[in-house]
Amino acid sequence: MTEQNSLLIRGGHVAAFDAERTVHRGADVRIEDGIITEIGPDLDARGAEVIDAAGAIVSPGLSDSHLHFWQYPWRGVLYRKWGAEYIDKLYRMRPSYAPQDTYDATLGAAYAMLDLGVTSALDYMHGANQTPEHLDASIDAHRRAGMRIGLGYSMTMSADRPEADREKARAGRLADIDRLRADARVVESSTLDIVLASLNPAMERMERVTEEFAFARERGMMITIHQNDYGEVAALHRQGLLGDDLVVVHSNPISERELDWMAEAGVVMSVTSQSESLSGKSMMPTRKAFRQGVQLAFGVDSPVFTPLNLRTDLKAVFNSLTTLDGDDVYRGLRMPVDPELDPATVDYDDVLRACTVGGAQAIGRKGQLGELRVGQLADVVVIRPADPDPALDDPTAHLLLGAPPAQEVETVIVGGVVRKRDGKLLGIDPEELAEMNHRARQRAMRVLQES
Repeated sequence: MTEQNSLLIRGGHVAAFDAERTVHRGADVRIEDGIITEIGPDLDARGAEVIDAAGAIVSPGLSDSHLHFWQYPWRGVLYRKWGAEYIDKLYRMRPSYAPQDTYDATLGAAYAMLDLGVTSALDYMHGANQTPEHLDASIDAHRRAGMRIGLGYSMTMSADRPEADREKARAGRLADIDRLRADARVVESSTLDIVLASLNPAMERMERVTEEFAFARERGMMITIHQNDYGEVAALHRQGLLGDDLVVVHSNPISERELDWMAEAGVVMSVTSQSESLSGKSMMPTRKAFRQGVQLAFGVDSPVFTPLNLRTDLKAVFNSLTTLDGDDVYRGLRMPVDPELDPATVDYDDVLRACTVGGAQAIGRKGQLGELRVGQLADVVVIRPADPDPALDDPTAHLLLGAPPAQEVETVIVGGVVRKRDGKLLGIDPEELAEMNHRARQRAMRVLQES
């Protein structure tokens, strides 16, 4: 890992991901103390480490708004998933977890994400053995890897446990959040924040949900929830709990009126398209959310049943939404498509911007992150296309449709710190990473087979 006070990314095609969809051709990006200070041609390189980006694309790092890092050792267990088998396996998996398992899983997932140019994430931490030691292990792993992280502290306990036990665990979790927020590892970090992963807003829990939201808002924390049942957003709206500090995940069972309320309140809707498709769910709510002005963001969800590649997920989102648009045109017997009569719901820029600007809001960095412009936090990726001519002709199209693999991701910078250089991850030896990932997976699979 290399820490620099000053970096200059030289001569790249800079896809800014701003509202104007700017691409600066052959431009430099100067970074000082973790902040973008200049963008333009032929900038003064004095005092800076120069990173050559000629013939490459420079873009913001992607942000994953919903990922269970702790599940990484079980990657691929349910690639053939359909329906509710996940819940059965999950409850058999979780009780085995030791803090070292949490550390190894989190570190392995973080490096896999950085390798692809995903620089930030909301880590929804809901392992069953959720002791303070497990959260400490997660923090240590995230600090080592160096992603920008919102660590979502959840409380998950089997529904058949007595209510007194569940309430004791919930109270303990809130107390532990205050401990972690005062911990020097968090206080002194510019890239790690604690997020409240709150109870799902079922009506019978609404009093406790209201209490948890108040707890988080008194402390200026982001809040995230799973939303898997009809009427939950309406219930939050009736209680006045919607706001731009809330990330609602999945939101497949949702009405158009609820989407209006989310748009009005600035709520982030985190869509995990691959996991939802594997459960037989539609992308229609995502299409409606884009059209109704909801702030979208995207996530991988669980490595158990989804390949840990946010870039291919974005391509799938775009293709699914375009297919839904085409279905409308076909049913109306209007072929070929007339873009004036039947405008597309989204283009490449819309999807990518949701995965940077929307993801930034999801981790509490609204307005600070997700674009390449002066004053933004410097989470920057340099991608060198294998076939540069078409990629550089339309960089944004390549970043989405090309779904650049790790081999094209040449440089990754988080907060001005280089985390990947010349195609190689920094901060861990490749053999150490491979052995750790293998060891953690072998332990996890043995537990699954024995349970």
